[in-house]
Amino acid sequence: QRYAKNGAPIGDNFKVNDNQDSSYRGKPDIACAANGNLVITWEDRRNDDYHIYAQRFTANGEVIRSNFKVSEDQSVRCNIREPAIACDDSGNFVITWYRYSYGYVLSNVSIYAQRFAGDGTPLGANFKVDDVQDSAYKWNPDIAISSNGTIVIAWEYQRNGNYDVFVQRYTSDGAPLGGNINFGEIVENSNQEWPLIAADENGA
Repeated sequence: QRYAKNGAPIGDNFKVNDNQDSSYRGKPDIACAANGNLVITWEDRRNDDYHIYAQRFTANGEVIRSNFKVSEDQSVRCNIREPAIACDDSGNFVITWYRYSYGYVLSNVSIYAQRFAGDGTPLGANFKVDDVQDSAYKWNPDIAISSNGTIVIAWEYQRNGNYDVFVQRYTSDGAPLGGNINFGEIVENSNQEWPLIAADENGA
């Protein structure tokens, strides 16, 4: 549902996904560019496994093309879930999520992301955000983009028995700025969960 600045609804509720089956869809997130264009992302089980999809809209609520798949197919069966999205001032956007392989044991749990130009063109391929390869839980990602284009992704990581919050920064062109930062070290022997992140115009 779209709303005017005064809170008045603009038009009616509208459907975002363009398929008609009864498969599960959930965990939506949304970002708005400076020109008013919208991008909505969600997890979608339309092809058995969970994947990340998205849809773009103009500032007037008009659909821009069709739903598109954000997460790439993998060589092993896996679920890809809990997307979060942020948009910069130029309309470029980044979507992040967590991915895990499954079978008898949950494995290969990692945080991934994908960059897009403002017109929806993918910028490179899906890339791995966390720099540790293990089967510990890494999930609940969140993302922010500052006015200068700096990208910051945060997530929850079950490390050494506790849940800690980790962060990774990137330049506007997707180059990593240092390695993963563990904010959980600030408070020892306790859980830090459900991270939320925001960035100011200087990237802080």
